[in-house]
Amino acid sequence: MNKKHFFVSAKINDKENNQSVRLIATKNNKKLEIGKLFFKTNKAKCNLHNIDLLENGSYKIDALSSKGSIIDVSFSLSDTSTELHGSTNIIKIKKSTFEVTPISTQNSKIYVLSITDDENNLYVRIKSELPHIYNISCLTARHRINNNEINSLPAKNHAQGIYEITLSKNNIFDKTGIWDFYVKISSNGIDSFVRLDANSETLSNQNINCFYNNTLFKFQPYITQDGQLSLNIRDLTTTFSKLMSLDYNQSSFNIAFKINEKYSELYKQLRAKLIIDGKVINYAQINKCRFGNTQFTIPFEWFLIQSNNTNNIVELCWEIVLKNGDIHDLPFTHVLDEENYKSSEVLIYPSAIYKNNDAPISIKPYFNNANRLLFSTLEDIQYQINTIVFKEKIEIEIDANNDSNINIVAISKKDGNTIEFVKKNNKYISILNLKEISPIENAYFIHYIKDNKKHIINKTSPVLKSQFKMFKQNKVKLGSGNYISCIVCKNNLTSIEIRPLREHEKTTSKLSLFLSKCVAFTLKKCFKKDIWLIGENLGDVAQDNGFAFFKYALEKHNERVYYIIRKNSVHYHKLLPFRKNVIIYDSFKHKIMYHLASKLVVAHGIRDVLPSIKHPVIYRNDKDIVYLQHGILAMKRIGMHGNSYNNKIVKFVVSSNNEKRIMIRESKFRQDQIIVSGLPRFDDLYRYEEKPKRQIFIMPTWRDWLVNSEEEFLNSDFYRNYKLLLNDKDLDRFLSKNNYVIKILPHNEIYKQYIHLFKSSCDNILIANLAEDTVQKLITESSGMVTDYSSVAWDFLFMRKPALFFQFDVNEYLTKRGAYMSFQNHLPGHISYTYDDFISQLKLMIVRDCKFENIHLSKLNMFINNIDDQNCHRLYKQITSS
Repeated sequence: MNKKHFFVSAKINDKENNQSVRLIATKNNKKLEIGKLFFKTNKAKCNLHNIDLLENGSYKIDALSSKGSIIDVSFSLSDTSTELHGSTNIIKIKKSTFEVTPISTQNSKIYVLSITDDENNLYVRIKSELPHIYNISCLTARHRINNNEINSLPAKNHAQGIYEITLSKNNIFDKTGIWDFYVKISSNGIDSFVRLDANSETLSNQNINCFYNNTLFKFQPYITQDGQLSLNIRDLTTTFSKLMSLDYNQSSFNIAFKINEKYSELYKQLRAKLIIDGKVINYAQINKCRFGNTQFTIPFEWFLIQSNNTNNIVELCWEIVLKNGDIHDLPFTHVLDEENYKSSEVLIYPSAIYKNNDAPISIKPYFNNANRLLFSTLEDIQYQINTIVFKEKIEIEIDANNDSNINIVAISKKDGNTIEFVKKNNKYISILNLKEISPIENAYFIHYIKDNKKHIINKTSPVLKSQFKMFKQNKVKLGSGNYISCIVCKNNLTSIEIRPLREHEKTTSKLSLFLSKCVAFTLKKCFKKDIWLIGENLGDVAQDNGFAFFKYALEKHNERVYYIIRKNSVHYHKLLPFRKNVIIYDSFKHKIMYHLASKLVVAHGIRDVLPSIKHPVIYRNDKDIVYLQHGILAMKRIGMHGNSYNNKIVKFVVSSNNEKRIMIRESKFRQDQIIVSGLPRFDDLYRYEEKPKRQIFIMPTWRDWLVNSEEEFLNSDFYRNYKLLLNDKDLDRFLSKNNYVIKILPHNEIYKQYIHLFKSSCDNILIANLAEDTVQKLITESSGMVTDYSSVAWDFLFMRKPALFFQFDVNEYLTKRGAYMSFQNHLPGHISYTYDDFISQLKLMIVRDCKFENIHLSKLNMFINNIDDQNCHRLYKQITSS
């Protein structure tokens, strides 16, 4: 017996033809599977899991055969007791019991002696009284919101368990917020993380303010209410100065500021400058007054340089020369006290008009919502759209103040396509007839062109606003079921839109909804059982937790369960065996059954089963919602909370107590709303026994910031990386040599909008066919996978298959989406941030023939409590008993 392994012997009855034996730990009548023995050709392999879910105390160990009968089991130990170390637990093994001591109960044995800092580093001295089997590796700072982690330099061990640790401030500059401190401990090859205890006497005053990337930071360590050490990093940029006044005469702006005196020791020189596109236009002469007040003037003529520049935004900022010679730029702000600052404030001042050779320029000073003082410089022209008429051609009338030197064009934000106009009798007429305009869904915004520059028009007449309050007003039918009409947006932009009518815009749909409600009222007495509507991803697919749970509910003879699917779905054929319990999305029957339903069981959101006509009024929903989830939540923050959907979420499915704690803490769910059942689709994965193909499944996740414009998508890192992958001839040759193929399946939304942009020139790097290659099929038949932030990685971990993570845009993802976990420490696989490293790791995984590393099992247990095929059973039982 060594520190990492112990041996289990079991007496097996050959007649039972056992394929596996489960180890069950029991305490206070609560049972937990902690391992499994697999038998093949007279050899047995033991996998341990769920170790970290054991609570403090002693357990009785039993073994169950494949058929559920109890088998004799004993432990072969060289000593009377031995220790096994999970990621968070110490397990003491005796002849007949497990004695479990959570490592978290020992964090009081690691505490801070002192914490100091200088301009570059934080210095932490800690004392550890843990047993000698624990080695303190380093200090880890974990961001409380996005779970970014920064490790210190390796801990320096001194006598009597005292460690000195250095944490570079440069590693965590520009990541403001609360950081919690953990000690990273290694034992038997497994890393553990323990919070760091401290008391207020150990903290010294942190007086050094630090500049980095033109931002002024304050590092403030503090003690939490439970006596643990955390760090608050604050951006003090907005507290450097405060605008006292901004006015102007006929030729210049007159500006007065007050400088925060507490920063006077930081710099030796200060001056104000105007910047456009990163280039300095000029420096202002500063006149210093008493009590930190500063005055200077900015001539209007300085802004003329922008007339030769495409950017019309000029910024005023401070140039600060520090005593060490470093130079930084700080913005001008309108606040001096960070406690009273609100980033959502936007201050706009009246425009100044500078007459330049009879071509007046409007200079508008304003503070944006990032609290920076900017100047918008435009020619003082106020064009207004008066009318738009859809006849044989589009006719636009514009009030241009008799300016005949402009042209009009409508430009699509989606793909850059244009609709050209020519001027005829004070009107602008489209060159194309309506029938010649592309009937594909699009939105065109109206611009004027002057001196070869395009400017969007953001002024409309009251007549135009009333004429086009709704899209369906004055609409004209085009081909492909689309219409063309106009919408005046809230910010006064005028959009010519081409699209089909939404369900709530159709008179027939409103009549259909009313009639369905009447029919449902008549039929209600005929239905004695509750009706459940189940669906996934707006009714487009049948491949996830909704479909898995639907099949199970039918097996339980619940004939009042119905699956909602669109008739044009690529998965419609999968539902043909259940046609009696399948409803076509937005059909009359769908509307009737919605009124009759008592529960909506959804995988992605309420619109999975809600008729389209009800989408604009989701907040009025009165049906109970069971939210199945579509993955492990750890890698993606959700915008949902406990009272979402009109407070009608009665059950929210998670896979672990850890996830439950996250949802209660972060999203304000109640205890009774959470079901720790596990995901329904895991049942099929647990039962799957076929040998996987020599295939790698690549599934990048959803990025909602990529789908607004095809032009932006083509210029994104996402598209560039996957285009490179699809045409990687060297990788293709490597795959051919090793008899492997790759199948890539983009997220459903990206698939629907941009799959035409993905073309592979390689024989062994393929784009999955959504009609045939469902996610579940690709999971089960593939030997390994690659993703970025998709929780499908846990499906592979559940099946003991390896995963790689290609996170080329991790900073953007964490900023725009966020996560509940630490990627660096909790993902079950290597993380690559560059294409070259990703390809190197992918080849290494293939060379190893996709061999799974057991070291990742502890990460499985963190987010999946139940490693079995009873997920649907637990969920069904809780729904029907509630």
